[in-house]
Amino acid sequence: MHGLLMRSDPDNLVLAKSFGSVAAHYDRHATVQKKAADRLVEFLKPFTRFVDGPVLEFGCGTGFITDRTAAWWPDLPREVTDLAPEMVEHTRAKLSGKLPEHTVFRTLDIERFAPEHPYGLILSGLTVQWTDDLQATLKHLGTALKPGGLIAVSYFNSKSFPQWKSLCREAKVPYTANPLPKPDVATYLGMKYKTLVLNEIGKEEHESPMAFFQHLKAIGAGVRKGKGPRGTAETVHALQRTWESKRRKSFTITYGITYAIIQRLA
Repeated sequence: MHGLLMRSDPDNLVLAKSFGSVAAHYDRHATVQKKAADRLVEFLKPFTRFVDGPVLEFGCGTGFITDRTAAWWPDLPREVTDLAPEMVEHTRAKLSGKLPEHTVFRTLDIERFAPEHPYGLILSGLTVQWTDDLQATLKHLGTALKPGGLIAVSYFNSKSFPQWKSLCREAKVPYTANPLPKPDVATYLGMKYKTLVLNEIGKEEHESPMAFFQHLKAIGAGVRKGKGPRGTAETVHALQRTWESKRRKSFTITYGITYAIIQRLA
């Protein structure tokens, strides 16, 4: 359990199981995640010269960001981690030979992270929206940075899924998505940090609401954390019927993504 506090979160165990179960076919379905990885890497690239210490990547998934940054810090210690051990092993196998031999792969629950040394960069794509308190998590990660060190993250924000919300109101069923952080959460971390934020809106087309929920399940994201309402077969069928009554050819889903570069000043 290197680098972890010795306690577990039942929700995170469920998350690890859900994402771990789809590791083998995640790449085929995670289209938004691929695009977001490209965007975060593009956003981070001008700041790579400031990274002068160990690199920690958490929530590596199947290695979209790991792959895109494989050659960036060949001489720096690097840890590639995920909550799901299957994801870690998939990335290790997939990128064997592309990363320096001293790269460390391991499982990590970032909300229970107890750093053993300071980092020059902590990096993650579309993971931190799963944490219970994003602002607290970012501040906690900030304490693990060297002065001048960076956090580079992206997350789905509260501008996501308005069509799903609207359809729930029309069908008179509960909206069962996990709460998402506001776009500006990363900008209020205190005087010790300087933050650059980019907010973008994108969209995906699915054949129907049913197809959208099947997509979430295929990428491991059909998990409800906490005590909020949970979807059932009945609620999904109610949404499908309401959508079909509109006689539309596809179900558009809009999502908001925040990209943040956070620097610890002192």
